[in-house]
Amino acid sequence: MAHFGALRELQPWFDPLLLIPGTEITTFHGHANIFGESRFVDFRVGTSAVPNLAALERKVAEAGAILSINHPNSPSGEICMGCGWTWRDTGYAGVTAVEAVNGNLAEGPYAGVGFWYARLNEGLRLTGIAGSDSHDPDAPNGKPPVGRPTTVVHAAALSIPAILDGIRAGNVFIDVQGTRDRMLEVEVSDGTNQAVMGGTLRPADRQIRVEVKTAGLNDALVRLIANGKPVDGAEASVSAANPRATLSLDRRAACGWISANVVDRAGHPLLMGNPIYIVCR
Repeated sequence: MAHFGALRELQPWFDPLLLIPGTEITTFHGHANIFGESRFVDFRVGTSAVPNLAALERKVAEAGAILSINHPNSPSGEICMGCGWTWRDTGYAGVTAVEAVNGNLAEGPYAGVGFWYARLNEGLRLTGIAGSDSHDPDAPNGKPPVGRPTTVVHAAALSIPAILDGIRAGNVFIDVQGTRDRMLEVEVSDGTNQAVMGGTLRPADRQIRVEVKTAGLNDALVRLIANGKPVDGAEASVSAANPRATLSLDRRAACGWISANVVDRAGHPLLMGNPIYIVCR
């Protein structure tokens, strides 16, 4: 927490930049970030003060902060001790977010997307975020600089409570390349009711309409994801001249959750959306 004082001293000099205090918790069974804590959070999991992960989650909440799992699919063991998330007794009620993209890892077996999608398929509601994990502002040897990738949060204000509330709400997307000018907005509708990313739709109609609005893209594809898998035939082109796309999906295929991602023509992710939960009971 030694840097917290410096953040408070520097903040008045940077009106358009919000500095949010945070710490990283590193254990032999995984890494996690605490965002927005108001005071010291005892991180010593396995001690009498913090006997288990659930106790850490409670302490994070008591400090007004949120907990996010870092690079959960990274290799662990002797390859990278504690880098992957291997806590068997994880109580996700106290976890707000998962790092779906870490640095350059936006796809492949070490990316966090698969871990995140698997938790969503278990019925958990976790917000997917990203982090550069940059340990050097000069970003040597082709490593991603600070801010790439970027987590973009729909928030009511430029304040710590508003940003944390925005992450909790899930109206968030990941800009894989950290471009600063790309945008992704997703809304689903059954003709009567609507929901945006992080929201819930209980469709009354058989067909669900998905409206996607983008910005800052050129010759890209919007792909609809249902319960972690691309929906066959549910994709549309977007560009600066044509930034919107409309897709439709049968309610039975959408039950659970859906999201929209934007990829380039080679299929590599550019923007990744958070889920909209579809309740079909």
